[in-house]
Amino acid sequence: MGVLLLNSLPLGFRFRPTDKELIHFYLRSKINGNRNDEIEIIREIDVCKCEPWDLPDLSAIKTQDPEWFFFCPLDRKYPTGNRLNRATEA
Repeated sequence: MGVLLLNSLPLGFRFRPTDKELIHFYLRSKINGNRNDEIEIIREIDVCKCEPWDLPDLSAIKTQDPEWFFFCPLDRKYPTGNRLNRATEA
């Protein structure tokens, strides 16, 4: 999937899904294996392997909006524990 440039989107476009839309449309479609362009707007990356300042460049929609959406796999801090890894390398 390529990057959607701001000038290729309709005037006034802003990607601001509600929590309900995120769960009922995007996440459910991803879990069910539906592959279409609308779901690909939210990229899947491991945010613990990226630094926070790199996240805007990894977004599928290039805007000046300070909010980005990503699917991220769960990563355990310890193999036998329940604690999630939330640290980056830096």
